[in-house]
Amino acid sequence: MKHISARGSVILKAVVALLILAEAWWLLRPYYEHYMLQRAFSSVMRAGDDLYTAAQSYYIEKGTWPSSAFDLRDNLGTGKLVSDWVVGDKIYSCELAYGRGDRTTNNIVCSARGKYSKVLQYQIPLSDKKLNQRYCWALKTNKNANHICKEAGGIFSHAVGGQAVPYRVYRIE
Repeated sequence: MKHISARGSVILKAVVALLILAEAWWLLRPYYEHYMLQRAFSSVMRAGDDLYTAAQSYYIEKGTWPSSAFDLRDNLGTGKLVSDWVVGDKIYSCELAYGRGDRTTNNIVCSARGKYSKVLQYQIPLSDKKLNQRYCWALKTNKNANHICKEAGGIFSHAVGGQAVPYRVYRIE
């Protein structure tokens, strides 16, 4: 019967330790991904709400909703202004969509940047009729994203105009 040398014993222990760590990561990864997506969505919600507050101040001052993010530069500071339409930083980006292009509605639409970009979107309509309403858009195929929308107080609201779209829409109350 041969004995394993001291060097072979150390290598064997290292391989076993690496296998245990790999197994632990495989088991814990879904929880980590959920946490990171939830954290990104919290940042997106904060940014959207800050932009909405700035838009409300603009509305109170001017009597009309801002037509671009550039209109809000005094309230937001130019550091967050990415373009005339977009406000953001490394974590999020928010677009002020004021009836341009094929859009006829006024909205603030925010999404997380990085790995989870476009998985979750946060929308705030700029309208006197829909004051203080919030929506969470989650990819239908992403269970984590849908769960986070529900955690945010989301109530399933509607499919967009009856069309087949890759998102589910939740109204946040």
